[in-house]
Amino acid sequence: MTFVTNDGDTARIVGAGMGQAWPSAKRGSLPVAWALDFAMAPQFPALFDFFVGTARQNDTFIAALAVRPSAVSHAACL
Repeated sequence: MTFVTNDGDTARIVGAGMGQAWPSAKRGSLPVAWALDFAMAPQFPALFDFFVGTARQNDTFIAALAVRPSAVSHAACL
């Protein structure tokens, strides 16, 4: 069983270190898939490096996408 986070689609949550969960001493005791909006990686490369560099054995990452009205309208134009 793996638990999945869902707040990684906003820069505010990711920039805050995933709230209190990432810095917790208990992190890593259960498998967690941390959702991150990989579209933010070019804007915040050091932040993504931080998460990858400090991940524990039970931490994994999945892609999350923040659906913004402007993104939906841009996709509709394609």
